[in-house]
Amino acid sequence: RLKPWRAGGQAARAAKYEALLDRVLAWRGRAAAELEVSPAVVLPDHLAKNVAYAMPTTADALRGLGVRCGARAAELAKTIDASVAELGLGLAAAVSSGAGPRIALPAAGSTKRWTLAVDKPSKKPKAWEVSHQRFAAGESCAAIAASQASGKAIQPATVVNHLLKAMVHGLSVDCTRLAADGSAARPVPCGAPTEARWRELQDAAAAAGVRPARDETYDVKELGRAMGGAIAEAVGVEWSDRSDAQKAVYGAWNSDRNWWEALVRAGFDPLAGGPSAAKKRRVD
Repeated sequence: RLKPWRAGGQAARAAKYEALLDRVLAWRGRAAAELEVSPAVVLPDHLAKNVAYAMPTTADALRGLGVRCGARAAELAKTIDASVAELGLGLAAAVSSGAGPRIALPAAGSTKRWTLAVDKPSKKPKAWEVSHQRFAAGESCAAIAASQASGKAIQPATVVNHLLKAMVHGLSVDCTRLAADGSAARPVPCGAPTEARWRELQDAAAAAGVRPARDETYDVKELGRAMGGAIAEAVGVEWSDRSDAQKAVYGAWNSDRNWWEALVRAGFDPLAGGPSAAKKRRVD
């Protein structure tokens, strides 16, 4: 993964991931010395690389990947989380989606299939279907991300989006667990949005004429411009030209947008019946 980044002018990004891998390997060396075993017993090379890319930040996720070193799994999780911040990899970690409580989430199996949710037939299970099967079996998003059949890790945010797609396709998803996994994801936390951000998205969608429940596609940039402020500013700049701060703002907003879009399409309104229900605008 690092070679394409360097070739594409992202040498600084590649260097940060290499630095994170170095820290994971340093932790492995210390743990191996204390346990008096070879480093590969603590953490095989391929798994160390996948951990550095997927960035699991909980001991449970690491144990799910096969890290077998007792309480040291928690130590590695803390090392990864701290390193992500110190190396400047967690672009959206400090960006809030708004003050106040998070939205209510639907119970597993209570949402409905979106009427336009149609995928082309495939002989093999699609990536999002595999993620759903594994999540339903109890694996965390971080563990799924770091242990792909291809041997190449993906990032937890991709798994979260797989599961949001599964919900839109009518499959049962434990959104409470999904939101917790998303909040722990790095480099971009992708838990459920706040009520304040949900209202902002509803208002922006109304202003931009965006109707996610009725339209298969819509202009994401137009929605971002209708949000105003720092989000509109970030949307107006091409990704390669955005500052780290703009990438952080856009990443946090786009994560919230993914949740909003999926829940709207699945027919769930988190503010229905709440004290602010009369003030919101419905997007359909």
